[in-house]
Amino acid sequence: MIPNANESLVPYDEIEYVARREGVTERLPDSIANAVAFPSYDQRFDRDEIIDSLTAILDADALEEAMEQTVTDPPYEEENRILYDDFAQSLEVGNSVLRDRDAMQAAERLVSVADYTLQQVTRITCEYRLKSQQRVDGHEVTVYIDEENEHILIKDAEAARLDLVDALAATLDLTGADKNAFVEFVKGAVGKPPELIDAYLEGEDISRIPIAADTTESSEAKKNEEVMRQTEEMAGDVEEETSQGANSGTLIDDTSDRSPEVEDTSIQVTNITTSSGSQDSVEMGDVTAEVEERDDTKKEGSSSEESTGTSFDEDDLSPTTPTDQGNSGGGGTRANTVGRQGEEFVMDYLKELLEEAFDANPESEEIQSGFCLRGEHDGETQEIQIAFVPDKSDPHCDILVTGASLRRKEDELLVESITANARALVEVKSAAAESRTFELSGLEHRDAQNHSGDYFIVRVVDTESEKRRVETVFDSVPELETRVTNDSRLKLENYTYNYSLVLSY
Repeated sequence: MIPNANESLVPYDEIEYVARREGVTERLPDSIANAVAFPSYDQRFDRDEIIDSLTAILDADALEEAMEQTVTDPPYEEENRILYDDFAQSLEVGNSVLRDRDAMQAAERLVSVADYTLQQVTRITCEYRLKSQQRVDGHEVTVYIDEENEHILIKDAEAARLDLVDALAATLDLTGADKNAFVEFVKGAVGKPPELIDAYLEGEDISRIPIAADTTESSEAKKNEEVMRQTEEMAGDVEEETSQGANSGTLIDDTSDRSPEVEDTSIQVTNITTSSGSQDSVEMGDVTAEVEERDDTKKEGSSSEESTGTSFDEDDLSPTTPTDQGNSGGGGTRANTVGRQGEEFVMDYLKELLEEAFDANPESEEIQSGFCLRGEHDGETQEIQIAFVPDKSDPHCDILVTGASLRRKEDELLVESITANARALVEVKSAAAESRTFELSGLEHRDAQNHSGDYFIVRVVDTESEKRRVETVFDSVPELETRVTNDSRLKLENYTYNYSLVLSY
């Protein structure tokens, strides 16, 4: 017997599907839920490995790949309002909680979902197809989030506001403690006065972080216009300062506040997003970037996705980054799939690379989260472990190699030494197609600097084709220097790593 999605015990042979995503089985029609296994699992073990084993034992299919849910009623209507308009307070609480837990990808995804158009209706009915065959029609739901069309339907009922929280958690691919905290705090915020919510967050030592103002500018054209306007204003400020300096006979060194263009750079920062939603677009090589923390009045019109440099490929979000960050809409499920494909490819790449460094073919033992290689190297028996690093673990990388050190040579990795005290930290940045941009979280950026010489960023492209390959490797990252730019009676004592960088090469 095995538990199904309806939390009933059923015989093994009645299970047809296995749910890989937490939340995907919530509010399924009974006729489908009875045939779906949604396993609870021990946090000490890798969930994907458990599900793969369960899928093989049951000869079941992945529910997410087999099932298609579509709305049959009502038809979509264009309404001049977005999710943020009606649920600003709940969304900002969720954003604050996720960032406090370093779930940065989920937080950025939530900001994106806040910009979805919202349609409030009296009834929502859906049909479900499994393997292209209709299984259920006319099933009523209270919330439907269409990620492809960036549209949300919500039933005009008080209970639907709570169901929306569960639907958001599923859309953000939240699991475990992150999901529990998000749902608990956001549901607790529904219908509560702001003063009470602020007091509750303060009691939990969580800073309230507003969602960036781009939720009121859903049009990409408007975003681009705003970027151009800000760029022109900055250029005007530079001209004015230069003119004033010339008139007063004083030379103004503009380079102290603005990073100059640097040619022949290996990596560029095209966008910096801080936890407050403010950004500074700079280009960098082996230089120091200065991130300005602006006051609230200067944040108006800023966008967490604006950039004066190369646009950021949404498929590049890493599943281990507190990205953390759906499918064709950007972030979420598809990004997790692309990231997982890249990580598995690099795991095989590293295994083959390290095996060739032994004097002869080493013994290879599959362990819980990777491989253990044992063999002779320079006449001595050595052991190397290559293991996936659990999400949100320290150090913040995807793969940890112990027993060997690596080095970069042009666009490849080489084995530098095999010794018990050596190690290498590997962060994988994946893209489904050709792309020269990727995102690095603040914690990954910190660890890349703290473990300089041992931390490598491996760029994998074309993950969904036969041309999948390691395109290049980086062994250093741009440095960031944070400085206070305004005069205040408050002294900055500490700065958390709640920012992300969009890097290009």
